[in-house]
Amino acid sequence: MLHGVLYAGAVYLALLQGRRETRDTIYHQSEAISIVQKRIVMSDSNFDDSTLGTISCLALGEASTKSYEHEGIYRFLIPYSEQSCYGKSLSSPWPSPILTQHRADVTGAIDYGATPYLDFKRSTTQSIWSILPIETLQTIRDDMMDLLTAREIHPSLISTLNNLAYFSHAIQENKTNRVYFNPIVFSEDLYWIEHDLLCFPRTLPINEPETNLDKALRFGALMYTKTTLQEFPNSTTGPTILLARLQESLSSISISKSVTPLLGWLSLIGGLLSRGEEREWFVNHLRVLRDANRVTSFDELAGHMNRLLCLRNVFGNACEAVWLDVMNNAGSRCDQER
Repeated sequence: MLHGVLYAGAVYLALLQGRRETRDTIYHQSEAISIVQKRIVMSDSNFDDSTLGTISCLALGEASTKSYEHEGIYRFLIPYSEQSCYGKSLSSPWPSPILTQHRADVTGAIDYGATPYLDFKRSTTQSIWSILPIETLQTIRDDMMDLLTAREIHPSLISTLNNLAYFSHAIQENKTNRVYFNPIVFSEDLYWIEHDLLCFPRTLPINEPETNLDKALRFGALMYTKTTLQEFPNSTTGPTILLARLQESLSSISISKSVTPLLGWLSLIGGLLSRGEEREWFVNHLRVLRDANRVTSFDELAGHMNRLLCLRNVFGNACEAVWLDVMNNAGSRCDQER
C-alpha cells in the first residue's frame, strides 16, 4: 500500500508540473505492480484491503496520466480485485476500492471520449432516485420516451438518458428537501450512467452505425454529468475532446423543427463549456436555431429537453450569459470567417 500511495502522490506532483511522469512515478508504479503481482500468485483471490487499495491507486494514476505502458498489467489486475470484492457480497453496495477503480476507469474514458476498460456489474442496491414518488418517475419516463422516440433516438440510449433524468431530479430533490443519499449508492448510479453512455456504440450491431444525433446526445449527456459534480477542474483534458466531438456531430445534423429542442440543449452545453473560437461556433449555432424557429428565449428553444435535464440547475446564471450573446448575435464573426 505504501508504494501505491506514494505513486498516487508522485502522479499528483507531476501533473502540477505539467508532466505525466517523473522518476518517482516510474519507480513507485513499478514497485507497486511488482508487489501486487506477487500477492496475486500467493493469494486465493481474497485480497486484504491494502492490496485492493494499491490496485485502486494504480488505477487512479493510470486514469490521470493516461499512460499506456502498463495497460496490459492494469487490465490484468482489475478482474482479480473485482473477484475478491464481488465475492464478499452481491446484495449490498460495492466496496470502496471497486468504486475507486471504476471511477478511475470511467473518468479516464470520459476525458478521451473512449470506451472504459472494465465491464460494469451493477449491484442489487436501489438507486438514489428511489426517493422520488412513483408518479414523478412515471412522468419523467413517459415524457423522455415521447420526446426521444419521435426523434428516432436508439431505445438503449433513451433508457440511459431516462436514468440520467431520474438521477438529476433526485439531486434536485436532495437540494430542496435535504434528503440523505448513501454516498456509495450515489457513486454507483453515477458511474453506471456514465459507463452506459460511453459503451453505447459497442452495443450496436456491426451493420448499424451510431447516428450523429445519438452521438451528440451521448457527448452532451457526459458533459452534463461531469458538470453536475463539478469534475472537469480535476480532469486531465477538461471537456476539450468531448466538445470537439459534439461540434463535429452537430455540424452533420440537418436543422429541423422536430430536433430543435435537442440541438438547442446540446448547443447551449457547448457554449457554456467552450472558450474562444469554439464558443463562437456554438453561439452561432444557437443563433441559427433561434432564427429558424423564431424564438426569443432559451426555454422556448430547448423546450421539453431542458425541463427533463435542466441546464440552469447545473450551470446557473451562466445560461443567461450565453443566451445574451446569442441575442446580440455574438456568433456572427464565425460566419464572416467561413
